[in-house]
Amino acid sequence: MDDILKEKLWFYIIHNNPELMFTLQEEYNALSYLNEKVNGIKSILEDMLSEGTPQYIIEEICLNVLTEDLKPSRFIYISVPYWLRSLRKPILFFMNQASSLMR
Repeated sequence: MDDILKEKLWFYIIHNNPELMFTLQEEYNALSYLNEKVNGIKSILEDMLSEGTPQYIIEEICLNVLTEDLKPSRFIYISVPYWLRSLRKPILFFMNQASSLMR
């Protein structure tokens, strides 16, 4: 289970916090960082395993705890053009209006 959580946490970091990924790789700290994070939730993990909680629920709860201190990366916002971000609300508004007319 530990290895699965480490893999999923690393996947999350790669896609949501690329600057952390680069920092960890430059300092050769990726494995120790992942081990430290997973060891920090060991008690929660063991409690859920002893209660017979299904694996997919354990993974989801543990990943929520593991990623709660990882704020969204500023690079995620930079990669989406400003004009596209500014269109999101009007597009959703018109989509909602169109769907309500079709009912």
